[in-house]
Amino acid sequence: MFREDIKRAAEDNGIRFLLHFTRAENLNSIFRYGILSVSKQKSLSLEVSRNDPNRYDEFLNATSVSIHLPNNILLYKYKNKFNCEWVVLGIKPDIIWEKRCGFCNENAASSNVSKIPLNKRMSVESLNGLFNNISGKPSRSKLNIDKSLTTSPQAEVLVFEDIEPSYIWGVAFESNYAKNKYKENIPSSIKIEIVPELFRFAIRPDYLHW
Repeated sequence: MFREDIKRAAEDNGIRFLLHFTRAENLNSIFRYGILSVSKQKSLSLEVSRNDPNRYDEFLNATSVSIHLPNNILLYKYKNKFNCEWVVLGIKPDIIWEKRCGFCNENAASSNVSKIPLNKRMSVESLNGLFNNISGKPSRSKLNIDKSLTTSPQAEVLVFEDIEPSYIWGVAFESNYAKNKYKENIPSSIKIEIVPELFRFAIRPDYLHW
């Protein structure tokens, strides 16, 4: 599905790439089958390490990605819960207009978002809404965040289709140790970097407000 209006809105908001964090042990499966929803993983009987097997947003048929920065709040929670290495995958923005996507200006499991019908979350207005001020929070100008960052660090894009390996352009590790341990699972065409700041809780200047 190609949506010219969605593509135009993504470009107007300066969206250059998307991110998806996962356990490094999933890399082999990801570069073989792609980034798949929980439902698709189960249908293929894949052995995958999942952070939220029940998906509190109830969308077992979707994968969560973020814009330009990972959801630091959720990543920090899982890093403390699971003793493993993590990676952040760089994904081409094309999936926003080439796949069926829902746009959530807060965590998809939050009451504010879950009450919005899914078809409305798939609209241009919802995509633009990721960058609007949020009631009860300081304005974007006071938060001092970049124009291309979503207002909430927990804003997410729900992708309701497989994200094939061809959409993945890079893998970021937290340490050289993790990179050396898992780099054999990554195709040579994929950019590999060590970016420890991506894995920190205080990744945005406004982190204290969330």
